[in-house]
Amino acid sequence: MLSVQELFKRGDLILNGSEPWPTPIDERGPGVYVIALGRDADAERLPECLPLCERPHWIAAQQIIYIGRSRHLRRRLKEFYKHKYPNKRPHCGGQAVTLLKCPLSVYWSPAVDYAGTEHRLIEIFKAEVGRLPFGNRVRSARLRLSVSADLVP
Repeated sequence: MLSVQELFKRGDLILNGSEPWPTPIDERGPGVYVIALGRDADAERLPECLPLCERPHWIAAQQIIYIGRSRHLRRRLKEFYKHKYPNKRPHCGGQAVTLLKCPLSVYWSPAVDYAGTEHRLIEIFKAEVGRLPFGNRVRSARLRLSVSADLVP
């Protein structure tokens, strides 16, 4: 199991704080955030509360369930807290996280290159676990375009 602390360490990030979901955070600038199961969450039983379409994405015994980024961390997390599954707005990415009825925690770190930092954290997670976190379904279109442009001769 990859812990949040280990993910931040491997990503060369300083863990700036953590709060229980849905507590607002003070960080207003750009950065990355990780949503993880709280200490009292029973990861083995959680898939039972999910719709059938979401159950195949669940990773048993994995604390980290979503890795995200934002230009304005406080605002983005506030949008995430208000999101209603399966609406497209205000925070479609990671929306399956909102279906979980268990203690969650949010961890964050400032990052000027928040898109590149998110990409790095997701790649670290994939290398360790073998797939994307539960809430991460697709990679950012902007990041895919920038990576593709770098590959063009």
